[in-house]
Amino acid sequence: MHEPDQDRTTALLSRWLHEEATRHQPDRDRIWSRVETAMRPPEPRPARRHRRAWSVTATATATAAIAAVTSLTVADRADVLPSLPLAGQGTTGASAPPSRAAAPGRQQTREPTTAPTRPTPGPKVTVRASLSPNNSRYWAENRLTLHVHRPLKSLQVTIQVARTGTLAPAGAWSSLPASDHRPQTRTTRTAVIYHWTLHAGRTLRPGTYTFAAQYTPGPGHRPAADTYTVTTPTPITGHF
Repeated sequence: MHEPDQDRTTALLSRWLHEEATRHQPDRDRIWSRVETAMRPPEPRPARRHRRAWSVTATATATAAIAAVTSLTVADRADVLPSLPLAGQGTTGASAPPSRAAAPGRQQTREPTTAPTRPTPGPKVTVRASLSPNNSRYWAENRLTLHVHRPLKSLQVTIQVARTGTLAPAGAWSSLPASDHRPQTRTTRTAVIYHWTLHAGRTLRPGTYTFAAQYTPGPGHRPAADTYTVTTPTPITGHF
């Protein structure tokens, strides 16, 4: 473009701008409205408000869910774990588990109860046979010592001394009261028999009693051949 044309264009543009500026009048109310609007503090965005409310709701929901899970976990463990006594509370007095009832249609059997057995009583009398330490070829004595363990209503004691050669009776005695028994001695061809009988209606109390048969031994006498019988009324027999 040549220089004269450029100057002409500039002049036309300047005139057009001047005419437009003269014709234009600013709208003051609109300008001040825009200024006041610009000066106001910005209102919170709805999106942010909704997002914040959602965050609060989500936090509350998560907290409730955690509390529910914790509650269920504690409840499940309470079903599994055994119940423990409180502090200071012992186990004494705790109720025992209920006994299992018998199944329907099935008869419950009981173990047979046996009556307690009574101890077998021991013997009423124990007997010990002995010879006097003073025995000689001129005089001898066979002794019976009775240990009475229970009261006796009847008692008979017999000592038989076998006869050999010139053996003969030389007396007899007993520790029983004379009023409670009757002594008796008799001689046969083969033995001298000494006999004591408790009177009827008398009771021999527990204790130790002695019965002795005295004799003069003959040649060849052996005390092992002498015998005794104690009847209470069960007979007890033996040799010296």
